Formats: sequence, structure tokens, C-alpha cells
Amino acid sequence: MTDPSADKPLFENDYMRLRRCRRGVMLYNTNDEIIGTMLDLYGEFSEQEDEVFEQILQPGMTVVEAGANIGAHTLALAQRVGPRGRVLAFEPQRFVFQILCANLGLNRLEHVEPRWAGVGS
Repeated sequence: MTDPSADKPLFENDYMRLRRCRRGVMLYNTNDEIIGTMLDLYGEFSEQEDEVFEQILQPGMTVVEAGANIGAHTLALAQRVGPRGRVLAFEPQRFVFQILCANLGLNRLEHVEPRWAGVGS
């Protein structure tokens, strides 16, 4: 992959940016000190975790992601299980959930079911 930090954003405003990243097109908050910064600088977030997903997940599986945030891992999970698989992505923060939904739509991940809810007792 070429250096994603050299890619120009597809869109940006005061605090949101849209760009091509390793797993697909991602919309993210530029004020997010962890995920936003990693996507901004490297075009990826926590790729070591995707190496674990690769060892565990198979096409057609169902995955539950509690705390999906904006979907940085959701995209990788969806790619691992493929279109015959299923990802249930839970995110309780309304604005973050809206960004998650935007990222799913931008990447045509119809086999991911986002839920605006927390997971717990």
C-alpha cells in the first residue's frame, strides 16, 4: 500500500474528514486522539488486531462487536466473514453510531447490522 498519509481527503470540514484507508473509505473525527489520529496518519487502526481476526474468523461466520465505535474494526470483521457472514455492530453513542452507519454505507457493507445500543447486563 502506498503511504496513505499522502492521500488527500475526499471531504473535510472543521472536525470531520473522509479518506481512503486500508480497509475502505472512512469518515472520522479529526479531534479523536486515537482512532482519528491513526486513520489520519497511517490510514489504518490497530492492524495487529486484524491479524487475530484473520486467525479466528472464517467466511460465513457471525460476529458480535460490542462497542463498534466508527467501524474501524467493523470493516475488517466484515471483510473476514464475507457477504455470506454477518456482523452485529453495537455502538451506544448516538453521534459515533451515525458515523459508523455512514462508514458502513460508504463501503456497501450490507451484511453488517448496526445497532444503536450498549451491550451489558
